[in-house]
Amino acid sequence: MLIFCFSFATAQNGYWQQHVDYTMSIDVDVESFSYSGEQSLIYTNNSPDTLQRVFYHLYYNAFKPGSGLEAASRNAYSDKRNMSKTLLSLDKNDWGDVRVVSLKQDGTLIKHETKETVLEVELITPLLPGESTVLDMSFFVKVPAVVRRAGKNNSDGVAFSMAQWYPKLCEYDDQGWHANPYLGREFYGVWGDFDVTINIDKDYTVAASGYLQNPEKIGHGYADLDPEVMHEEKLSWRFIAPDVHDFSWAADPEYIHDVVPIKDGPVMHFFYKNRPPYLKSWKEFQPFAVKFLRFFSDNIGRYPYEQYSVIMAGDGGMEYAMCTFITGSGYADYRRLLGVTSHEIAHTWFQFLLATNESKHAWMDEGFTSYIDDAALNEALGLNNVVPNKGAYEGYLAWVATGLEEPLTTHADRYKFSRGYGASSYSKGSVFLSQLGYIIGEKNLYRALQLYFEKWAFKQPRPYDFIRCAERVSGLEL
Repeated sequence: MLIFCFSFATAQNGYWQQHVDYTMSIDVDVESFSYSGEQSLIYTNNSPDTLQRVFYHLYYNAFKPGSGLEAASRNAYSDKRNMSKTLLSLDKNDWGDVRVVSLKQDGTLIKHETKETVLEVELITPLLPGESTVLDMSFFVKVPAVVRRAGKNNSDGVAFSMAQWYPKLCEYDDQGWHANPYLGREFYGVWGDFDVTINIDKDYTVAASGYLQNPEKIGHGYADLDPEVMHEEKLSWRFIAPDVHDFSWAADPEYIHDVVPIKDGPVMHFFYKNRPPYLKSWKEFQPFAVKFLRFFSDNIGRYPYEQYSVIMAGDGGMEYAMCTFITGSGYADYRRLLGVTSHEIAHTWFQFLLATNESKHAWMDEGFTSYIDDAALNEALGLNNVVPNKGAYEGYLAWVATGLEEPLTTHADRYKFSRGYGASSYSKGSVFLSQLGYIIGEKNLYRALQLYFEKWAFKQPRPYDFIRCAERVSGLEL
């Protein structure tokens, strides 16, 4: 009898990830809350696969009655139905809309089809391993009311909270395309560089990811205005954000812009409305925001960019490239504002720099962030809590007692209950790190986090990548 042994070697020799460079320019109509845009991106295929097609996310198409987001909420368990009620009650002028006007590959028009929040594109020329292609797009966007994270005129009256605002290339990795319809939860993006120009009325201050390239021509708190510059009706704000996987911005005519340099660190920018309810707290919490950023930088890994912005925008708290959106109102007390600030700054490390697929591994994003932000609050506020994340244990155990717990491998969009998603992703993920600390020791836990950052920053790690780091530090088989 002959025994044939086959060795199947994959084309992938080690880790790889895709790369994209965006150049975008938009012209904003502040009266209609819409903008037309031009996008040119260079997409590099670092995979071992030949790509016949690509996909884009068109997130704002979710914000209207009858969308997949609305239907998923409408047919969900009771604690997830509020999204449907909100979307169904929207005036038509508050619906979101993303339209792709034209799309070219290397100068040639190509076929594309919009399927609500996903654009499907057939490439004329297949993209071979190691090669790049240029995709040029014209698009139009109608900004929705703030329903989930982004939109116009939020609860604080901020005019533009612009997250996930552009046609965004979907990620392709060794598990294939991640072209999921948007159902309201997490994100996963392609690493690259962004060059973004925002043309908007001169009275609006723009806060954004990236470094403003023309501060002397803009003013608005970024630099002293060149005395020879006369502003026209619109200003062109050009930002460059290197080594990021997303780009966000916000704009409002009433923004105050404070700048706080950190010794041996980045410059922190704070943008908030010039209104009495916010002025005192948004001034007072700035030194704490500095302490939080320093704590994470010291205990996980050095913050790699030259600036970080805390921006009053959005619908709660959400992390983005080189910045975070935080609402100014809705906090029971000042301590709650500090907690949200600490949490969102911590997200710069988990999931932004350590860019896990949040949809599949939300606990590595929210859980790790919850653990480290509790530790930062404990130190910065001098709380001296023996177990800083005691609340995570209480929240997780309370959910377990209901008998409704689902596995951590559940996709973020597929949890039956919103409370179940929160208890699993935030609380259980935090408890995971605590329990690991009991096994390998707290010092080794922090060394593992630092090694994890050293090896996996600017990449897209998965659970076993962190576990390998903990094993390497501790010498244990975990």
